[in-house]
Amino acid sequence: MPIVSGHICWRGAILRFWRKLNLTQRFGIALAPVMLLGMAVIGLWVVEQIEEGVIDNAGATTALLMDSFVAPLAQELATSESLSIGPTRALDEVFQQATFQARIVSVKIWKPDGTIAYSNDINLVGKIFDISPGLEHAIGGNIHAEFNQLNSPESADLAALGIPLLEVYSPIRETWQGDVIAVIEFYADATNLARTMAEARRKSWLVVGGVTLAMALLLLGIVHSGSLLIARQQRSIEATLAENRMLLERTQRASGRAVELTEQQLRRVSADLHDGPAQLIGVAALRIGALPIAKLGDKAAEEGGQIVQGLQTAMQEIRDICKGLSLPDIELKRLTEIVDQVVDSHVARTSTKVALDISDKGPDLPAHFKIGLYRFLQEGLNNAFRHGEGKDQKVSVFNTNESLTAIVSNAIASDAAANAERQASGLGLMGLKERIETLGGIFDFNVAGGRATLSMRVGHHQGGGL
Repeated sequence: MPIVSGHICWRGAILRFWRKLNLTQRFGIALAPVMLLGMAVIGLWVVEQIEEGVIDNAGATTALLMDSFVAPLAQELATSESLSIGPTRALDEVFQQATFQARIVSVKIWKPDGTIAYSNDINLVGKIFDISPGLEHAIGGNIHAEFNQLNSPESADLAALGIPLLEVYSPIRETWQGDVIAVIEFYADATNLARTMAEARRKSWLVVGGVTLAMALLLLGIVHSGSLLIARQQRSIEATLAENRMLLERTQRASGRAVELTEQQLRRVSADLHDGPAQLIGVAALRIGALPIAKLGDKAAEEGGQIVQGLQTAMQEIRDICKGLSLPDIELKRLTEIVDQVVDSHVARTSTKVALDISDKGPDLPAHFKIGLYRFLQEGLNNAFRHGEGKDQKVSVFNTNESLTAIVSNAIASDAAANAERQASGLGLMGLKERIETLGGIFDFNVAGGRATLSMRVGHHQGGGL
């Protein structure tokens, strides 16, 4: 467990570090190993090609020089297994010259079967050795050059000299027919060649490294300019988003205040209707009822009764309008109390049953949102009673830390479904939808499976401070 936990911790730390980097830094980290690997591969290949070219060129030049002296003296190897005393002494005199002694360290002439026909080391003459790859290549008619590859048994003494050597195998051809009759192997002092190769190697790495660095800087520059552009655009978008959020919050707060002011105005209208026209109509009904209309005859009494009945009906309708216009004091009530009040009022008014499901685990709601919720539940239950005859009514309200969801549903007969769908576009639901959407919420009405469902959902970061 500690190992797994430590692995997860390291991985999390790496991810956090990576997220903190900008685009240029991420690109640089990803680019570095790729460019270094590419530089290493290209550099090694270029250096190898240069070294092979230098070695082959030096070997070919030296081989041509040696061939001009050795080939005429080694022609008898075309018919014999060894050189006679004359050519042997002539070769000794050639290689004892100061020009050759300063450069040539060792010389051997091989027969194609691996026999040494001549050597400046007399002890090797006549011995047979395994044919090396370089010797085999030269027997095939090609010049073969190697640098500091003293691996053959006959070259053991040369390895102890401690100087860089150029090993060259050059074919000796029969003068007239051009057949390879022998191979001359010689080792030349390659101190200057080693110095030249080191300089070429150093310059090659400088060129490859410089080009790689220039490419990396160019790519980083392009990505950095793009990163700066993206950063500027991101800051602009964030500023615009913050401004839009601020405007949205201001709009929602203004909408909430408008809702509260509208409710206050409706309460005043309700109070004015109740205290004004309703009271006057009531007084008029009482005064008419107190008149001795019966003494005026049956017809007058009947007319008077109808007038009183009409006034009482008008007064009752005004009172019902007042009830619809004004809401109870819900600003200081909890969510459960508001929902219970709406449901209890509906049950008392319609004598129907309502299943209730409430979960209040979120924050308290502002006043204008409580008003919107009350109106939503009130309108939903009214529609359930009007279009579904109050069958299987259910109210569900869920208040969490993220959002508040309210659902009103009821059973509906198939012949009433079409009417319910038409009512979805009516002024009541449309006004309710606009009220919910001004709070930043989502409103939905759906008829399916024999049930009508009215739902709303608002996040607590919306609704003007929710």
